[in-house]
Amino acid sequence: MTRTYADRRKLWMRSLASIAIASAAVAGTVLLAPPATAAATFYLPFPTGRSYTISQSPGGSTSHTGQYNQHAVDFALPMNSEVSSSGDGTVYFAGSVTTGAGNMVLVDHGDNRCTQYAHLNSINVAKGTRISAGHVIGRSGQSGNASGPHLHWNMVNCSAQTTREIVNTVERGTNYPAGTSVTSQNGAQSPIGNIDRVTSPSPGIVSVGGWAFDRDDKSASLAVHVYVGGEAGVVGAEGHPLSANVSRPDVNNVHGLTGNHGFDTTIETAKFGNLPVCLYAINIGGGGNTLIGCRTVNIANPNPLGSLDDVSAPSGGTVQARGWAFDRSDTSKALEIHLYIGGQAGQPDVEVKKFVADKSRTDVNQAHGIAGNHGFDTAVKTSKTGQQTVCAYGINIGTGNHNTELGCKTVTIADAPAPEPTPGTGSLNFGS
Repeated sequence: MTRTYADRRKLWMRSLASIAIASAAVAGTVLLAPPATAAATFYLPFPTGRSYTISQSPGGSTSHTGQYNQHAVDFALPMNSEVSSSGDGTVYFAGSVTTGAGNMVLVDHGDNRCTQYAHLNSINVAKGTRISAGHVIGRSGQSGNASGPHLHWNMVNCSAQTTREIVNTVERGTNYPAGTSVTSQNGAQSPIGNIDRVTSPSPGIVSVGGWAFDRDDKSASLAVHVYVGGEAGVVGAEGHPLSANVSRPDVNNVHGLTGNHGFDTTIETAKFGNLPVCLYAINIGGGGNTLIGCRTVNIANPNPLGSLDDVSAPSGGTVQARGWAFDRSDTSKALEIHLYIGGQAGQPDVEVKKFVADKSRTDVNQAHGIAGNHGFDTAVKTSKTGQQTVCAYGINIGTGNHNTELGCKTVTIADAPAPEPTPGTGSLNFGS
């Protein structure tokens, strides 16, 4: 039996109702709808200046009834038309559902209020991404239970997807009569963009790729700011500017652009660990800077690695240090070693001796998969005597920002032997 569009919508609503009832049973609460209107802080869900016809109003008899759809609006967007977030918020859900909405995005605007965008052909955002009004979240389609391309737009409770209110927009208030052509003022032309890639190909290196442009000037190459360690403003996040000035004919063709709007760049960072990397397109016209998105990447430690294996005092006034070290971001070079006698770096009255870790250590090379010479077994002269702390440091030469302490050991240093008298300088006692 072939079901009509209205039949399919009813099945969708019944399926959603069962999910909501189950959720409420688990939570032990009943969700109540708020008043039907709210302050006009939202915009129509497509880019500014574009006009589309309302194909079904709130309360429309085709499918806009009941607790899930009575406040929804359908717009007759052709296939693959840009769909924009109606307000600032965080992506609550982005993906495909089997309840009839097909490819769907929910944007959380706070207080469990989500704008819903259903039947999309493609999705451009990821769950957890913070976006601004006007951010293109996807393109319209007819996925799920839809008889043709259109956008289903609603204000719902994020957790249960029950309808909350008719969306009160700057352009239309809450008045959406079917058959009316409406024109958007959404976005104030903030930049849009996409992250294609965030990787860490080597210690202390982050590689990013993607594109961005400002809709106020579609020929200009935008600045893009990359933050390693969190979003802009997060304490300790490390910022790096770059330019989206690489040719991207695929982006130009899709968006009707000229000029260069891609980026494909590696940056050096002192950060390491499993960290978020966030990219912003920097606004040049109306609107504001756009958070393109954040991706988490594991960045290997770029600072030197090594060990102070042994310290001895083979003779008076002499200290011998043995160990190894190499820089993880440049393993081909022999590192400089700083040996502190009398305490750690920064302590008063320490002696500093410098030498290079350029002795063969095949065991180290095999263990770490590196080449070159990275060992040291070096004797240095010192004026220190008695029991002393000796500390060694591998001096960073690569992308890191930290000289690594290889270890500290305690050694007892004997007095240096007295120097032999120089011939001809002794005193002669002739007596009387």
